[in-house]
Amino acid sequence: MPDPQAITRQAPREREAPVRDAVGRVLDAVQLLAKEHLELARVEIKRDLRAMGRDLAVAALGLPVLLTGWILGMVAVAVALPLPRWASFGAVALINLAGGAALTATGARRARGEVQILKGTREELFRDKAAVGSLADAAPFLAAGAPGGAASRAP
Repeated sequence: MPDPQAITRQAPREREAPVRDAVGRVLDAVQLLAKEHLELARVEIKRDLRAMGRDLAVAALGLPVLLTGWILGMVAVAVALPLPRWASFGAVALINLAGGAALTATGARRARGEVQILKGTREELFRDKAAVGSLADAAPFLAAGAPGGAASRAP
């Protein structure tokens, strides 16, 4: 006749096996999810940096021509003003400083408002957060007596 203590010791182990398998599957899924998130972030960073690099290169090509034209235009305005030379150049300089400050402030405000880098990764993380939240709603099921839940472990 089998030993009754051996049977009772073996029964919890048999009940724990499916829970252990389920936990293992969940850990594998979380590991895969993290790996895929990192891969998505890497691809998006590479794509965003390439796009920013192209935009900066195109902008940089026009800067020398723009600067030369701006300087020549400001000199022409300063010479054409009916003021002494020092006052006309001073007035043109003040107008340029005020315009530059306004453009810089506007650009900085817009840059703070628009975060375009890793947009897809951010959206994916929000979806994952919602999915994990829905798993938290299933927690009462585990506590109510599902295998591995708090009720099934209670003596």
